[in-house]
Amino acid sequence: MSEATVPNRSAVQAAFWVPLLLLLTVQGLLLWNDPAPLTRGALRGPDAYMRLVRVEALWQDGNWYDTVSRRSNTPYGERLHWTRPLDALLIAGAAPLVPILGQRQALYWWGVAISPLLHILTLLGFLWALRPLLGGGVAYAAILFVAQPAILAYYAAGRADHHSLIGLLFVLLMGLALRLLDREVWLRHGVLAGLAAAALLWVAIEGLLLVGLVLLAAGICWLARGQALTRPNLALAAALALGSALALALEFPPAGLLAQEADRLSFMQFLPLACVAIFWRGVTVIEARTNWAAAPPGRAGVALVGLLFVLAVILLFVPKLLQGPHADVAPRVVEVWFHNILEVRPLLVAAKPLKSVREVLLFLGPALLAVPFVVLLVRNCTGARRRQWLFVAGGLLLFVPLALYQARWATFAELFVVPAYAALVLAVLARLDRFGGGEANLVRTVARALVVVLFAVWALLAAAFLHGLEGASKGEVAAAERAKCPIDLMSQYLATTDLAQPPRRILSFVFFGPEILYRTPHHVVATPYHRNSPGILDAFDALAAVDDAKAREIISHRGIDWLLICRKGKEQRWYQGKNGGGGETLFDRLKAHREPPWLEPLTLPDDLSAFGLYAVKPR
Repeated sequence: MSEATVPNRSAVQAAFWVPLLLLLTVQGLLLWNDPAPLTRGALRGPDAYMRLVRVEALWQDGNWYDTVSRRSNTPYGERLHWTRPLDALLIAGAAPLVPILGQRQALYWWGVAISPLLHILTLLGFLWALRPLLGGGVAYAAILFVAQPAILAYYAAGRADHHSLIGLLFVLLMGLALRLLDREVWLRHGVLAGLAAAALLWVAIEGLLLVGLVLLAAGICWLARGQALTRPNLALAAALALGSALALALEFPPAGLLAQEADRLSFMQFLPLACVAIFWRGVTVIEARTNWAAAPPGRAGVALVGLLFVLAVILLFVPKLLQGPHADVAPRVVEVWFHNILEVRPLLVAAKPLKSVREVLLFLGPALLAVPFVVLLVRNCTGARRRQWLFVAGGLLLFVPLALYQARWATFAELFVVPAYAALVLAVLARLDRFGGGEANLVRTVARALVVVLFAVWALLAAAFLHGLEGASKGEVAAAERAKCPIDLMSQYLATTDLAQPPRRILSFVFFGPEILYRTPHHVVATPYHRNSPGILDAFDALAAVDDAKAREIISHRGIDWLLICRKGKEQRWYQGKNGGGGETLFDRLKAHREPPWLEPLTLPDDLSAFGLYAVKPR
């Protein structure tokens, strides 16, 4: 059960190309279904627009350490929690296209292409990563990888954000971790794993969970196997600490190297990682000079001392680390905005059982089979293979509950589901081969193909069936919401008519901000990022104000020139008072075309009738 079914060499060579062709086909179908990046210059999601705004600013002024977006959170500016690696990749990829397309178009088209290209690299990395675990059957895992919806969403064309880069580094670290748990452990695997972990943390602090899992697995293996793993573990920890130090030097100016930031790699995360490296250096000294770590009980004692050392350093110097990446987010921002983000919704909602079942099947359907099967694999395997499956089981134990809690973790859960799910597929194929007598024939080939297809799509088909039962009114897709409030058309209107100059300060919906910044020269108050808490709260408090005087005070304080609303779509519900049981808000009055005397409505064309644009009269 634990061994992969190994096809002959020609089958392996042929199967290697099947996942790649499938990936290209799926990417093509996604573009065919929604060709907006190709036909309308539309990126996928506000993060992509905000990323290009940020990269354009870096490209134009060349100030690597200046990460303030001065047209956001107007007039104060906004400093995002994003880091520079993807910015550098976007500039590096777009630069060769500048002589042909010009800087802005080169950056746009490279932004459209970068995630699908990283998808291909991640697929190739996945084939490499799982080879120690699945052998010649790794191509089946790659096919299943392409069919995972949460993974696919991160790699869509036009999604120019860092999630695709996170996925690539996540897969590389998984592969290196599996090699660290193999029969023979090479020092270079520890070094490369540490550098990959540092790169992952630099791109996104969410990677700390996988890094912690890898460090835990390496430590447990040392407890069981002893001195043979000390040097590889030291190499892992030292490379991680040094790589993180290099990332800090590249990300922060000298004056900011000791800054403690919970939501991105900073001194706060570096200090415990450095302590882990110090611990492993201490272990080498202990093993060289004493016999304290000669047996498992002694190693357990040494490990306990090391754990207490790291915890003491955290509690004394960086206690905020224990509060998580959103330690600095104001509680009211969580209430007003954070809970309305699609990616942080729970997959299980008691009030919506049908939708909950659909979402669990869509994102974690294969886990229903993979989780019990990985338990069987752990029980039936021995040695290195058992250690590797235990690592996969640990990833499932960590990320599947997190995905149920918040949908944004589903991508990482799927990356751990696929290896166990592929092993199940290989076991079924092996049973099918034995049933058919092992002779290659057309019937057996078709049967094998049907098995793979069935395992790849059954959960997707079940989720689609349940979606149909829910009814269209309960499951409007993002494209339909955009059609209600075509902010791309509104932004183009603001950028190409006599309203384009001079730049104005606009108070509008939170999720409109990034696209307005990208398409126009204007300034905005709110953007959908937790560090812009003042902008989010001011936009909400102004539009949801029952008292016009309160709204006008916020608007005057920021020197706002225009208010921009949309009377349709999802976000407008945030600002309604009557439907929520409260009093009539400023938004309610604007929606009913009963604006206060200090706002002057501006005429818009018919195709923008869902919007309301108002000039603020001076006091």
